[in-house]
Amino acid sequence: MVANKLERNKIFFHPTTGKEHVVTSEGFTKLQNVLNNTAVPKKLKLSTKEETSLISQRNAKIDQLLRHYGVK
Repeated sequence: MVANKLERNKIFFHPTTGKEHVVTSEGFTKLQNVLNNTAVPKKLKLSTKEETSLISQRNAKIDQLLRHYGVK
């Protein structure tokens, strides 16, 4: 039973802090979607302030998902 539970958990590395988090499989998928959907294309010319704002919004969403799907 314990082995089954461990197989469903995955390790997620926070893109800004590099910290390792153990999350559920469902949470891992949602976190990957956040990363994929909030990537800033290099061709897009953003000011430093706009880019920082996008990164802050992404990190807030990631932190929210980590609180919800994180495994203690």
